[in-house]
Amino acid sequence: SEEKYSLVSQIRRATVSVPSNIVEGFTRKYSKESKKFYNYAQGSLEEVKYQLLVSRDLKYISKERYNEITDLANEVGKMLNGWMKKQVVK
Repeated sequence: SEEKYSLVSQIRRATVSVPSNIVEGFTRKYSKESKKFYNYAQGSLEEVKYQLLVSRDLKYISKERYNEITDLANEVGKMLNGWMKKQVVK
């Protein structure tokens, strides 16, 4: 359906945005600029998690698959938070 296609497209866009913003932040010389892009990455990650929740609620993915992917997304979030703490302090 169009709704499912649109949701998949949004998930793909937000998923690609996470590492893209991390790379963008890494290339910035000043921690203030870096932090901005790391925050964008966090926002995109939260967007993915919400879109997965919607997918589960609409029964596009199973509860089990939702839990698996959300666990992975949470791990990425923990790594990103740790990375931000180390990089922004510099």
